[in-house]
Formats: sequence, C-alpha cells, structure tokens
Amino acid sequence: MAEDMQTHTPTDEERARQRKRSVVIAWSLVALVILFFVTTVVRMSSNISMQAGG
Repeated sequence: MAEDMQTHTPTDEERARQRKRSVVIAWSLVALVILFFVTTVVRMSSNISMQAGG
C-alpha cells in the first residue's frame, strides 16, 4: 500500500506561490483581528459613555 503512494516535490515556482498565498492569508487574519479589536473598543466606549450620561 505504501509503495503505491507517490510523493510530489514542489518546484521553486510552486513554493513561491504557496508562500505568497500564506502571506496574504496571514495579513488577512491580522486585518480581521484589528477590525474586531477596533469594533470592540468602539462599542465598549459607546456603552460606557451612555451609562455615564444617563
């Protein structure tokens, strides 16, 4: 069974594309985390100001 499996060694071009894709995914996740953080801070400050103001 193990002898039936073939391995694929990626070429330099495939590695470069995979790395670019990984970098784009990482930056997208960072942007999403920042968006969630900013949204949370804005909502919390809005709630605090509403409670203080009455």
